[in-house]
Amino acid sequence: MRHCLLLCLAYMCLLPLAAHAQYVKDKTLRLEDAEYEPNIRTVLLVPNTGRLSDDMQYPLVALGAPNPLRLEFDEVGNQYHNYYYRILPCTWDWKPGLLQDMELADQINEYVMDGYALSEGTRVPYIHYYAQLPMLKLSGNYVVVVYREGNRDDIVLTRRFMVFETLTPIMLDPKFGPGADTRLTHQQIDAQVNYMAYPIVNPLNLAHLMIRQNGRWDNSIYNPPLNVREFDKILDYNYFALENAFEAGNEWRVFDIRNLRARGFNVAGMSYNNDNATAALALDLSRNIRTYSQYVDINGRYAIQRTDVGDYWQGSLTADYINVTFTVQPPPGLDLRQGKLYVCGQFTNYQQEERYRLQPTPDGRYLQVTVPLKQGLYSYQYGYVGPGARRFSFREMEGNYNQTENEYDAFFYYRPIGARYDQLAGYTSIQYNGRTR
Repeated sequence: MRHCLLLCLAYMCLLPLAAHAQYVKDKTLRLEDAEYEPNIRTVLLVPNTGRLSDDMQYPLVALGAPNPLRLEFDEVGNQYHNYYYRILPCTWDWKPGLLQDMELADQINEYVMDGYALSEGTRVPYIHYYAQLPMLKLSGNYVVVVYREGNRDDIVLTRRFMVFETLTPIMLDPKFGPGADTRLTHQQIDAQVNYMAYPIVNPLNLAHLMIRQNGRWDNSIYNPPLNVREFDKILDYNYFALENAFEAGNEWRVFDIRNLRARGFNVAGMSYNNDNATAALALDLSRNIRTYSQYVDINGRYAIQRTDVGDYWQGSLTADYINVTFTVQPPPGLDLRQGKLYVCGQFTNYQQEERYRLQPTPDGRYLQVTVPLKQGLYSYQYGYVGPGARRFSFREMEGNYNQTENEYDAFFYYRPIGARYDQLAGYTSIQYNGRTR
């Protein structure tokens, strides 16, 4: 362990430079959660209620709700820029929508990020930008696009969000995975949609249900109804062959960098000077063959806080950026010549980007990556992408245990005859093996 910690502290100053060099500046618009420049960090799109607990909520808002969403982000450095944003409508499967700007809101669809403030007393200077998104007229899927100096091609970030209605109640039924081989490793979420109060025509082609685990887009499930009960006005999504089954995963790993004066949970070592601070996390091992441990986690989210000053609840301007090094001892047999291992969480947008990929240390014993993160409480896991795979697999490093607590939410979309957009007519969420936080 001591040898691992020395390696972390020795090489963590070099790894951020390597990650920055690997970062490709691609300004092609993507209708997904993404940052397009490495100095754009800590993007939050959350309900604008003023409650700290809502800073970890998903970007969802009811149609006509009095508290729209709040967008905020940091740009590292001292240079102020004029940022603008616009809102793009999307289809149920996140393709470009057909709605015109005048159909979205009462204002012109180009807004100014009019709120900004300089960081206070931090080693790494940054400018914090924030704005409240406008209220929209229609439900559905949307992407907010932020760009610099009015140049719509100079994109710096994109974020997905949804505006929902409650016209079609959704009932979710969590179960064990079907079959003996998945009963202990998977969680199945069956569903029913009631359209008694909202007439639906041709649901097999015009209606879509999406189920999501812990706010992730990379493993979301889209399925047509298995059965249409016309007399009862019920759409059944009760599948039998893993169509609605998720790998259960494991409780999320956690680390605490809210205090620079003392090592927080899962932090093995810290160092800092006038210019920057570094933190080396404890060595992580595979949990695939270990006994399941139950504890309360935050399911991949993070919370920006600083506890080494009196400003406990407001970390937007006083929280510093820390170079955090993740170190892994890979399990035997993990193919790293053709496969890749990434650190994953909300702070990585669950993206397969080189800046989040773990690389071998010089002695070849461990894998490491260093990520600059703002002071706070973070949860994370390690996702493996094997040869030819397109999605993360968490089984190799985290294991799959049916006892794991996960959050599931469901979205029901319907496009009425003659309409030009997919209405988000229903939304609900549940906790599988829910526990009090």
